[in-house]
Amino acid sequence: MKVIQRMRFSAKDRDLAMTWVKRCLQEITGKDYEFPVDYGEARNDLVLTLKRAGHRSSACAKGITIDISAYTKAGMPSLRSRSRHRIQKCQYP
Repeated sequence: MKVIQRMRFSAKDRDLAMTWVKRCLQEITGKDYEFPVDYGEARNDLVLTLKRAGHRSSACAKGITIDISAYTKAGMPSLRSRSRHRIQKCQYP
């Protein structure tokens, strides 16, 4: 996984964002979703861009862009507090 940082981030925030992305990749590359790529290949080909610009986050075939400005504003919970919540599987009808 290649990580591009548009601004300076602490190592903890960067590693936490990488953990989120890895958890999501493990989920979607599982047998339930029939994703045509295995986890290792998807992780190696991914470009993760971290920014703090107040814009949207997005994902496409080229990579994932995460804007963490909402988590760093005053009064908002920190990135580290979000990691304590469990990621629940999506339930589709």
